[in-house]
Amino acid sequence: MEIQEKNRRHSAVAWEILLMGFHESEEIAREIELHRNLVHLNVVRFYHCFEDSENVYIILENCSKKSLVHVMKHRKTLTEPEVRFYLRQLADGLRYVHGARIVHRDLKLGNMFLSENMTVKIGDFGLAARLHAETKVTICGTPNYIAPEVLSRQGHGYEADLWAMGCIMYAMLVGQPPFETSTLAETYSRIAHNMYVIPQWVSRPARSLIRQLLAPDPAHRPTLDQVLKHDFFTSGFMPVSLPPSCCSKAPTFASNDSGIKSDGDSTNENTSPLAPHHLRVPSSFQGNRSRPESVKVPSNGNNQSQKDQRVARSHSLKETPACRKEKKEAQQQQQQQTQQQQQQQHRGLPGSLKQKITNVLCPDRTADDHNNKEPSGRVGPPPPPTSAAPAVQQQQQQPSLYTALDSCLYHAAQVPSNPCPVPCNPLFISKWIDYSNKYGFGFQLSDRAVGVLFNDSTRISYSGDRNRLDFQDATGKTSSYSLNALPSYLMERLTLLRYFAQYMDENLTEGGDSQQQQQQEQASTTPSTSPVHRRRSFVHMKRWVRTPKAIIMQLDNNTLQINFFKDHTKIVLSADTTSTSAVTQYWVTYINSDRLSATYRLVDISQLGCESTLRERLVFALTVLREFAELDGDKI
Repeated sequence: MEIQEKNRRHSAVAWEILLMGFHESEEIAREIELHRNLVHLNVVRFYHCFEDSENVYIILENCSKKSLVHVMKHRKTLTEPEVRFYLRQLADGLRYVHGARIVHRDLKLGNMFLSENMTVKIGDFGLAARLHAETKVTICGTPNYIAPEVLSRQGHGYEADLWAMGCIMYAMLVGQPPFETSTLAETYSRIAHNMYVIPQWVSRPARSLIRQLLAPDPAHRPTLDQVLKHDFFTSGFMPVSLPPSCCSKAPTFASNDSGIKSDGDSTNENTSPLAPHHLRVPSSFQGNRSRPESVKVPSNGNNQSQKDQRVARSHSLKETPACRKEKKEAQQQQQQQTQQQQQQQHRGLPGSLKQKITNVLCPDRTADDHNNKEPSGRVGPPPPPTSAAPAVQQQQQQPSLYTALDSCLYHAAQVPSNPCPVPCNPLFISKWIDYSNKYGFGFQLSDRAVGVLFNDSTRISYSGDRNRLDFQDATGKTSSYSLNALPSYLMERLTLLRYFAQYMDENLTEGGDSQQQQQQEQASTTPSTSPVHRRRSFVHMKRWVRTPKAIIMQLDNNTLQINFFKDHTKIVLSADTTSTSAVTQYWVTYINSDRLSATYRLVDISQLGCESTLRERLVFALTVLREFAELDGDKI
């Protein structure tokens, strides 16, 4: 398809040139038949069409600001007032299309076009169909937006467009569609099982509407009228218009009306090496980086441009004292909500990073745990035991790594030097290779054990001496073998495992001083008194996430490792196997850019404090652990 812009009497139009093959002529004719009679503010206008022996030429309304997919490429995420603005127009246009008994079947960000004044225009009716008495069963659409009833061929109708609206809303708020993964099969699996996670910093009304739109049963999804009456639209601020500058930067809304300031910076840049480079965050966020769901509210908003914008609002020309009071209360509530969300985000991950973590392979997670879970948003130490729970019972509960680290960071002070390291070398990942585009993710541990997490969620590892092998199927069932008694169905996986191991041995350098650990293990003769972490069972990769700033790897022995790309430093959090305490203690291993490691007891950091470099990485690790805990359905 080729698009060319032409001007005719100062009215911009677009030429859509469709190459017409033998099989495409019927589809093109259907698209023209459905689109040509649609005339609505929020639908791309169809002007004319003609054809020659090779092509069909369609003249459409020109949308000079392209589409919302182009906005998202620049902005990554949008504020909730903007999402309301766009979704309201999408709902209006879709209500008109459905009124003509047409189901679009390919709603997505790329098909929501924008005019010069930022009006949403629904376009691309290439997959649209007219509904009569029967429902449609053809599988069609864009994978990330396809409804489950479309995939299962159960028959679909207007409700499939409502599902796509939910995916669009989620994508605008979070930064990518809710079911997006690296493979088509995994995406379809997540759609079929309704597996997605809404980040905690999305407001409660927004989460509620997303869940309703993404209801797996089409009969349980709201109608368009019900959508527009939802609390997301009625309780939150919705701008009357948006400036074209919103294509590249967030708008700033005035505090005394719904006017928009487009000539000032809406946010400040934060260039911490641990923050994704594309996110803009307020300068008040020092430790963690996540986008606020609403824009800042200036205190001095009585300039002339805002007065002009107020005059342009026809519904506010004659405001009664009661209306003004209600309006002021709504604005105060919006400001309080923004402050609360910023506090909740103090330890949250950026939207894009949160969603990347959501999209890792986690077969032991159930969707209902997350779709119905309300985040705590707590900032501070773990809550004290309730009066109903005896203190003895609280002491018997083993603290999770997240809980222990959360408590540590609350109590630890930032000091010029770290505590004295302990003489031990916990297990860590010394090498890794991402071959997930074909097979999976391979890794080598500091004791030379090698493992692979395959794309089908199975896992295989063999020991450092390469004599024993352990296989874990997709359900988590494990089996151990010696190499001379390996079942035939594992021979192909063993070949791949050896390929990963050979490549890492020959091409990759050690990610830390693992040779020192191997020497200590060989010299150790008394495991009961040795401070060396000695692995008696196989360790598998539970999940991994690669971001622009770091690669995050979690082993199934409660070890979390984060490798930062920019300075080649690493941090490893693991269980303290030398502790004689009845309560699980944890280690923190920091590997600097020279590949030299130092291990500290987490309790020592809590009591004595640590340097800013280590603390910043621990804060980052805490946000990762929180998201992993939510993925696993753990209470935090």
